[in-house]
Amino acid sequence: MKILEIHIYGYGKLEDAVYSGIGDFQVFFGENEAGKSTIMSFIHSILFGFPSRQQAELRYEPKFGAKYGGRITASFPGRGKAVIERVKGKSAGDVSVVMETGERGGEELLGELLSHVDKTLFQAIFSFNLHGLQNVHSMKNEELSKFLFSAGAIGSDRLAAAENKIQKEMEGLFRPGGKIPVLNDQLKKLKQLHADLKKAEQKNGQYWAMAAERKAAAARIESLRNEADALGVRLYQLEEWMRMGPVHKKVQLLRQEAEAGTGGRFPPGGLEKLEQLNQNEIPLKGRDASLSARLAALREEAGKISPDQLVLDHEKEILSLHEKMPAYGQLVQQAKQASYKIRKLEEESDQLKDRLHLRLSDEELEQADTSIFMQEKTAEAQRKKQRLAEKRAELDERFSEEKDRLVSLEEELNQVNAALLPDEELGEIRRRLAGESDPESLLRKREDLEGRSAFLKNAIRHDKASQQKQRAAVKIQALMVALICAGLIAWGLADSQWEFMLAAIPGFAFIAWLLLKKEDNSPSRFLKEELISIEKSMEELDERIKSPQAEGAFYLKERIEKDRQLRERQLQLNVRLQQQNEQYDKVIAAFEIWEEESALADSLLAELGRQLFIPASLAQSHVHDAFMLLEKLKSVRRELRHEKAEAAAAEKAAAEIAGLANRLAELILEEAGGSVQETAFTLKKRLLEAQGKWNELKAKEAAIQELKEEKEQCVRELAYISEEKEKLFLTAEADTEGDFIEKGIHAVKQEELQEEIRHLDRQLKLSSLTEKERVEFSAIPAPEAEIARCRETLDDIKKELPQLQDKVASLNHEIAMIEEGGLYSDLLHRFSLAKSEFNEGARKWAKYALARKLLENTAEAYKQEYMPEMLGKAEEFLSVLTGGHYVRITPKEEGAGLLVEKGDGTLFEANELSQATAEQVYVSIRLALAAAIYKRYSFPIIIDDSFVNFDHVRTRRMIELLRGLRGHQILFFTCQRHLLEHFHPDEAADLQGRKVQLADN
Repeated sequence: MKILEIHIYGYGKLEDAVYSGIGDFQVFFGENEAGKSTIMSFIHSILFGFPSRQQAELRYEPKFGAKYGGRITASFPGRGKAVIERVKGKSAGDVSVVMETGERGGEELLGELLSHVDKTLFQAIFSFNLHGLQNVHSMKNEELSKFLFSAGAIGSDRLAAAENKIQKEMEGLFRPGGKIPVLNDQLKKLKQLHADLKKAEQKNGQYWAMAAERKAAAARIESLRNEADALGVRLYQLEEWMRMGPVHKKVQLLRQEAEAGTGGRFPPGGLEKLEQLNQNEIPLKGRDASLSARLAALREEAGKISPDQLVLDHEKEILSLHEKMPAYGQLVQQAKQASYKIRKLEEESDQLKDRLHLRLSDEELEQADTSIFMQEKTAEAQRKKQRLAEKRAELDERFSEEKDRLVSLEEELNQVNAALLPDEELGEIRRRLAGESDPESLLRKREDLEGRSAFLKNAIRHDKASQQKQRAAVKIQALMVALICAGLIAWGLADSQWEFMLAAIPGFAFIAWLLLKKEDNSPSRFLKEELISIEKSMEELDERIKSPQAEGAFYLKERIEKDRQLRERQLQLNVRLQQQNEQYDKVIAAFEIWEEESALADSLLAELGRQLFIPASLAQSHVHDAFMLLEKLKSVRRELRHEKAEAAAAEKAAAEIAGLANRLAELILEEAGGSVQETAFTLKKRLLEAQGKWNELKAKEAAIQELKEEKEQCVRELAYISEEKEKLFLTAEADTEGDFIEKGIHAVKQEELQEEIRHLDRQLKLSSLTEKERVEFSAIPAPEAEIARCRETLDDIKKELPQLQDKVASLNHEIAMIEEGGLYSDLLHRFSLAKSEFNEGARKWAKYALARKLLENTAEAYKQEYMPEMLGKAEEFLSVLTGGHYVRITPKEEGAGLLVEKGDGTLFEANELSQATAEQVYVSIRLALAAAIYKRYSFPIIIDDSFVNFDHVRTRRMIELLRGLRGHQILFFTCQRHLLEHFHPDEAADLQGRKVQLADN
């Protein structure tokens, strides 16, 4: 599989990002937060689905509303290209796969393309980052060895993690000699419970008898307490009855009185209703009289209004005429404008015909081809004619120029030929020069001597300066020795030490030798003698150069040099003359081509002129200009016809409006005449007057109808009041209004009696006694005696309860003495429960032990069957990465661990290796898994900044190793700019969109 293009619609902070042209070895460079981890996660999500919200892995959903997801274009061996697109949908997203053959599918087809490899296996084998190296850094001793073994088995630390987890769980349950583990603690408690159970068996007999007696005493206490509670409730109810009994009896007497005073029916609130009806009736009678007077006045006013019915009958025609007035003015104006345009267009048509000097009929004009195609043909033909004319002028100019150049070259060649020396004379001059001394060689010798003279002078100056420095150094040495000798003499005189004075004598002798020693001037003398000899030689050469023989040789030499230059010029002129002849012939050939093209152009222009109905002379000179004038003339004639039609239509519409105005004027107005606008205005004014009177009449009629409805409503309300009063009299069985009032006063008294009964009922309801209990207590003849009996019984119970409670306390004390080591049944139950818990923990420990054994067997089987092939490839990679320092990786004979062998045969545990070497071992194993065990899966290998701790040499070897992998695309993500020097510019892509600057290799 090879990823060709990545298109991110929206993933994390990346939106509409496209990375195309991805090669076999592709580097993605970007600083921190540039999106490297986002792109890696995007590849995993598109291939295997978005992480669910319950997973700890980030989903990278866009923050600003971009479409979630994207697509990857990849090629698969044997299947061709495929576009894999996954967007937001269900938990893992909706995926679609489109093959280049047109085949489409979803998750099932994607699974086939990925050989049903899941995300976990892909990340473990083909995608790794700094996390694995961080594990290498944090582990020590046996953990590191197990981690490398696990990475070699499944690509990650899950095998080692599973083994560590199982071991941790087992040690958390049981550890020999331990105290904290669960099973150790349970076993200790189980032994203690067993000992306590044996002690409780001895006291078990007397224990149960006392327990039964305590139970009986406790039951008696409970019975007495219940009886006391019941008596307390009874006593409370009797005391409540003593308080509420008189109220209950009064209610009964009032109800009897109310039942005796009931006599006939009277409507509730009847007196208030009668008074309200009487109050409403008085204003209604006054309102009825007022409405009658207003109706009479409105009917009289309506009879005086009479609108013009004839005008109202023709309302639609008058309104239509008035609405058409603006259009009528526009039509009249449009007709005038059309007439003006017609005159202008006819003038323009005549002008165009005059410019063309043609008298074409409309039929010929219409037959003339003025299409866009003809426009292009005429324009191109005229341009070509113009170009041919310009080309002719250019050819004439070139002909004149080339001819002038040819003549000039021939004249210059003749002059050069005349100036050449004859061959006999040239040979004679060369023979004379052969017998003379060559002045040039004399000059070269003199220049050499001048260089040697300057060198010798410079050497003499340096030698002189060196001698001066030596003389200064000798003087300083003599001065220092003199000071030392003077000090020795002074010391000897002061202390009478003659030995010091004698020691100064050799010092003075040394000073005399330094000052009297002769300087060695032999090098300087030799240089001066050599300089004198060179200056003499230079004087001799100057004399020979100034001699007459030398001057003659100089003259002959100049003649030969001038003849040589003329012969070179002759050769150049011959070449240029030949080239100029060729240019002249080209101009002549260009004239012939121009004549052919000109004939074709004239033929085309003549044909275009026939199609446009113009003379051949005009077509030859101005065919496109004539076409444009014909096209303009055609357009003008077409617009002229259109304007004439528009003018006729406007005049017809204006005549129809004027006819309508005249007809209405004759029918309605007394005096016809005036303009159409004046007639329309007068008719609209008459219509408004008629409409005003009509509206006024309708308003009066509406007011009359409203008053009639209001009067009818008033009559209905008066009738309703009369009916309501009759109903009240009928309900109270009263014949007159006075009889009704008398019965109402009696009804008020009955209502007051019922209100008192309701008040007393509310008091009874607030009592805790129910109606049934009040009836029951009312039948008791002497409630005071019943209260005394209840109180006496409660006193007896209060005396017996303390005695029983003391007995229970005594029994509890004796039983507690027996239960000092724990109750037998309770201990037996606790012992059984502890034993069950211990057995359950032991079974759980056995499961973990079995799992560890299976894991060890699996690791051993892998070590025997698959690991040799993987380790062989890993050893090959490790040898490349370490430059041959480490050559072999071998599994331990027992357990899950690896040993690394150095080139000299020394074996190292994984924890004994340096940090960088351990990382190299880890990378070698990871790459060996992909290249050996999983070589049938040609997935890309994705690496995210996994070599940041490598030095320059290790990094270069790592890149070389990755380039050597066959069958896998490499996608390398890094934020380290210095790593880019190992890659070609075409292999690097900057995630910030900038050009990647690579260091010179």
